[in-house]
Order: sequence, then structure tokens, then C-alpha cells
Amino acid sequence: NVFFQEKPFVLEDFESVEYKGTATVVHYLSSETAIKNLNKFRTAREKKNAPDKKEDKAAQLEWELTVNELLDDLEKWVPTADEPEVDVFAQKCVSYRSLTREVPDGPLRATVIRAFLRYLANSPMQKNSFIEWLYHAKWFVEEYPVLFKEVARDFPNANFEVLISTANALGRMAESKPS
Repeated sequence: NVFFQEKPFVLEDFESVEYKGTATVVHYLSSETAIKNLNKFRTAREKKNAPDKKEDKAAQLEWELTVNELLDDLEKWVPTADEPEVDVFAQKCVSYRSLTREVPDGPLRATVIRAFLRYLANSPMQKNSFIEWLYHAKWFVEEYPVLFKEVARDFPNANFEVLISTANALGRMAESKPS
């Protein structure tokens, strides 16, 4: 055992453990707005992915309209008095990431990516909680390096420039991951 070389844990060490109290369940999506948006997203995704709707142009158009509604909802969502800004930031980023993954490559994905990068570029979390901000921005660079580089140019941001320069130096931008 790496941590306790003198006396590693054995099964008997855990036989007399006494558990007190009950566990508190904490839901990641705690905001009413986040839950409402998630339900709208799931319903629309299930509908568009239904086997009989895959080739249905009306169903796909409805999906695109819902994605655009969700983007509007995300843009308008501001923390309420009982919602810490960092929590709303994390929940919004997860929503943007989910949308980015779900939309196919093309104009709709570019719209989602543009909205996400606009949000990141203007977020006060760059100063208030840089590590949290960097986590989501770095995800973007790793998942969609070419699109990040292309779209980030539209949002002058020193942190984006550093991410692009770092990725270029490491050769990551040259590796074209599917976008």
C-alpha cells in the first residue's frame, strides 16, 4: 500500500466503524431554471431521436427551434438572490456543453459554440473563480480545438489567446478532432 506502508488497511479495521447520521443528497442541478431547461432539452432530444423522427424534417426543425430557445434562455438566465454565481456558471456551462455535444456538425453547432464562447468570454468568473472558468474553457479546447480557434477569434479575450497559444505550442490545434 502506497499511503500506509508501515500498517496497510485490513478488513478488520472496518468491522467496528460506526456510522452516524444520514447522508445528504445534493443535486448538481439545483436551480429551477436549470431543471426547467434540462427538461426542455431532454424532451426535445428524445423527440428528435425517436426512430420515426430521424428523417422527419418538421421534427428536426422543431429541434433546432428548441435549441435556439434554450440558447436564449441560457443568455437571459441571471443568478437570483439564493443562487451563488459560481453555481449558475457551472450549471450554464454544463448546459452549453450538453447542447454542443448533441447538435450535429454544421451551422447549428456553430451557433451553440458561438453562444458558449460569448458566455465564457464575458463571464466575470474569469476573475472571480478562474479555475472554474478555465475548466470549461479547457474542455472546449480539448473537444473542439479547430472550432475553438476559429470562433474564439471573434471574441477578443486574453485568456482565449493564451489557451490557443498553449495548444498550438503543444501541437493540439494541429490535430483536427472531429468538430
